[in-house]
Amino acid sequence: MLLRTLLKYLMPITTKTGVLIKTDVATKIYLVQELEKQAQNIVIMDIDDRHLFIKKEYLNQVSEKVQRFKEEHAWEKQNKGAQNFQDF
Repeated sequence: MLLRTLLKYLMPITTKTGVLIKTDVATKIYLVQELEKQAQNIVIMDIDDRHLFIKKEYLNQVSEKVQRFKEEHAWEKQNKGAQNFQDF
């Protein structure tokens, strides 16, 4: 009992509530770079190359950044390549 009381005062445990985000590597790199530019500490923990743990209240802002990144870096496959090849 005494040991438990001492540990409670010597080693305080802090917890943080947040949201775990899983993305592809390129999107995560972009997110980290964009979020570091801001004054708020949005990222709680950079877990690995695909996962970020962020503050819950910034989820909408981060989702918008991901959506913008995907729109800017997306491309559509066109089937015209095969038709153009036959024209030669």
